[in-house]
Amino acid sequence: MNIQPVSVAWIAAVLAPWTVSPHPNFGAGEITAAQALALVTERRNAHADGEQSDMSSSWPGWEGELVSAAQSSLVAATQAEATEALWTIAQRGDLEVGARVAAAAYAALGSLELEDASRSVDLLGVIATELSDVAAPQDLSPSYRLAVAVLHQQRVVRACDSLRFEDAQASIAEVNRWLPSASVAGLEKFSVSKGISWSSVRVQRDILAAMRHNASAAKATIERFGGRGWVRVVRARSGWIDLRQHLLERNRGTAIVREAFEARLESTSGKRVFGRETATDVAYSALLMAELSGDVGVARANRAEMAKIHLLERDDAEFHVREALRLLRQSNDTASLKAALAWVRAEGPLKALRDDALKVLSRAVRDRYASESDLLVLEGAADILEPAELAQGIDVARIHLETMKRTNRYAWTHLDNAWKATARFLPGSEQDDEVARSASELLREPKALVRPLSNTLARVVGVIEWSRVQDHVRDRWSQWVERQSATDPELEALVFQLREALQLPDNGLEHSSGLEAAAILADDGLPPEAPESQLRDAREAIISALTAEARAAASGSFAFGGIEPANVGVAFALRFDDPIVWEAVTKHLIDANVLSDFKESALERLASNAARVPASTRERLAVDWRKIAESRRDSWFGGDNLPLTPEALRMAAAFEALTPTEGLEAVLRLSASGNVGRMEAARSIPLIVNSNEATWAHVLLLQLADDGNPDVRAEAGFAMIQLLSSESFASEMITQRAKALLQSDGIRCPLRILHGLQSLAASGSQSVAPWLPLVRTMARSDQRRIIRGAAAELIRVADLNGLSVSGPGVNER
Repeated sequence: MNIQPVSVAWIAAVLAPWTVSPHPNFGAGEITAAQALALVTERRNAHADGEQSDMSSSWPGWEGELVSAAQSSLVAATQAEATEALWTIAQRGDLEVGARVAAAAYAALGSLELEDASRSVDLLGVIATELSDVAAPQDLSPSYRLAVAVLHQQRVVRACDSLRFEDAQASIAEVNRWLPSASVAGLEKFSVSKGISWSSVRVQRDILAAMRHNASAAKATIERFGGRGWVRVVRARSGWIDLRQHLLERNRGTAIVREAFEARLESTSGKRVFGRETATDVAYSALLMAELSGDVGVARANRAEMAKIHLLERDDAEFHVREALRLLRQSNDTASLKAALAWVRAEGPLKALRDDALKVLSRAVRDRYASESDLLVLEGAADILEPAELAQGIDVARIHLETMKRTNRYAWTHLDNAWKATARFLPGSEQDDEVARSASELLREPKALVRPLSNTLARVVGVIEWSRVQDHVRDRWSQWVERQSATDPELEALVFQLREALQLPDNGLEHSSGLEAAAILADDGLPPEAPESQLRDAREAIISALTAEARAAASGSFAFGGIEPANVGVAFALRFDDPIVWEAVTKHLIDANVLSDFKESALERLASNAARVPASTRERLAVDWRKIAESRRDSWFGGDNLPLTPEALRMAAAFEALTPTEGLEAVLRLSASGNVGRMEAARSIPLIVNSNEATWAHVLLLQLADDGNPDVRAEAGFAMIQLLSSESFASEMITQRAKALLQSDGIRCPLRILHGLQSLAASGSQSVAPWLPLVRTMARSDQRRIIRGAAAELIRVADLNGLSVSGPGVNER
């Protein structure tokens, strides 16, 4: 047997650091470089720093360099340089194998965090080949074989991270080929920590068992449920290394609960604790161990948990958000990533989102792979990308499809996701002709062109700038749509959107019936040549739908989804002033059995069109507004169970059915009912308040405008704009706070302020005029495309209504 010294202590310092690191309760004396590396892995950095400075003279140059580079690779400012230094050490053939493997593990982690996981797969492969070419596994020592297996398992994880599943499977086979048997004799001996009671042989057997399990778990992950490997993984008994990881994760959970408990119950006690690890510190310790472990599933799970903790941090938001987005992408937790992206788009910091998106673009184009998570980040950042970057995004959507096909993971959902992303990237990219041509290829695949893909394609059609599309491509779409039936439910949305985009005659009403036809009539009116019988049929469809919904409600059954009969009924009655429908809708809204979920849109429409509602209907609904407001809400489908139906409150306010006391009381109840309640309170205030005495409304809106939730702040800002002409001692504060929201980070608040100003401009209000200079600047130079568009639309509406600046602008006050 070829017995080469391995120095397995280096590998233990990465995979099981507690087995070699100095225990805090026992005197350590002089420590080795491997022990110092173990301290880095355990994030006991202060101890490692002190010992390294004291003992560096007794470590050869490369040992000190390895420890220093490993520690520096965990710090953003020095990560890139340290990672290269670690790769240099890992590739040195004159060094101990264990040290090379340890350096490679840290280097591969650094490369992952620098968006270069694919390169680490190649480098790990080169090092593994070099170590494997020494001799056949059976001719080498068990510890050497273990070192090579550990290196291959590191390659498995990084190959999975870069979607190189064939490379991962090849390395899994190598792990199993190189691992010695669990009972093998002749394992190398090394000094262990005084904090454990077992030998270095037991330590290596624990590492061996962990590598065998990790390889099996990775194989099951790659195969998904197509193989039987997952059964063996589920049934396998956890080893000691797994248990230590679980303990770290338990400590993370304990720290989170402890901090939440202290924030809730001890925030005013004056209690101060010094020298204690925060939840973030504990979570990062668990993450570092998981990343180095070689376990794909554990690494991904810990990335997701660390990301969530980052998002809850309040200081240095840009760093925490940037890290959170990266970790969620690399965790493959798309549900959490979607929620995080929605929050960051609403609130900011948008720079962190843009930075992460640019990293994704660069890596995806360079390495030719893109995951679903990559697409989600790019979609989220679409409004802050430049035209060339948006064009790259369209290319990345194609790369995503190529990746899924190459990895045998392709399904119709990936095609749908790619076209959803394309619809987000297209506006502003100047790629309209190319996208229209590419999308038209789908018209030749009728089996694929069904919902939801056809609905997604309708979205693409809606954002194409058709004036940029060549005539022969437009003709291909026109010829296709003329052959389609408007009654085909699988193509309905696409046909409608395409006819509108190409300005073709719309025959939707001709092919519609029932409640759908009534909705079209309510929106567009009765066409000139249409028979009056269509109105009668529509009326009967509305009354029939209302009756069926009320009958089902009385028996305790409810059906969600589809067109809401009450909303269609109100729209139809407003359009045609139909007394029969008014009577049916009024009766439906007052019916206590019908959930408020089915009334909300109708009530909102009534509040927005109060002057057009017949006096008799207004009187009946005004008398019964409390009964309507107290209608049951389905807490499962309807979200927060508010103390009253806010749409009913706004209807009552619009109908002048509230006393000042009733209005204030209702708003205060809503504002004390969670995020949704505070949003609804802000929405309700403009309708309820007396414009001549708006003090309480202004004060409450100022408070809501500083809420921790961006949706609440946005609605408060919109309400502030609606009350610009109202007077109180806080009027100037209202203007300044609304201006601050308009200029704030994120998209939600500025966009909602602009929508409020658009509404005022459309009504001809001169209160918009002082805002126009600032808005013109935003229309020209704001980084956010959607904000530029909304600002330009406000200027168009203001110019159309002859509004001009009179007096100082909001920036001059």
